[in-house]
Amino acid sequence: MCPTPGEFRDRLDKAGRILIISNLNRDYKEIFEMYKGRDVVEKHFDVAKNMLKADILYLRDDYSIFGHIFVSFLSLYGYCKIENMLRERSLLDKISPIDVLERFSTVYIIEDF
Repeated sequence: MCPTPGEFRDRLDKAGRILIISNLNRDYKEIFEMYKGRDVVEKHFDVAKNMLKADILYLRDDYSIFGHIFVSFLSLYGYCKIENMLRERSLLDKISPIDVLERFSTVYIIEDF
């Protein structure tokens, strides 16, 4: 359902605005994607630290620490692959990698009688 013009203005006021001024001769969507992509590394570190808990190293020996970091790296790699697939299909503005992971985090057992 589309919001009325009044509802749209109210939502826009709550959401805020970003002004990007550029001298590039490119489409506005491409410039906005460049802006969003500028902090990809910081966001991936944030995902690794907060979602994957990669910064909590309470393990006792070197093998456990290396294993924890390796599994965190593989998880972050999978997260980035999902993000790239969504970007290639122009779905990144509609759905996030977290949404995909949450959607497929449940396992169902189906028995055929």
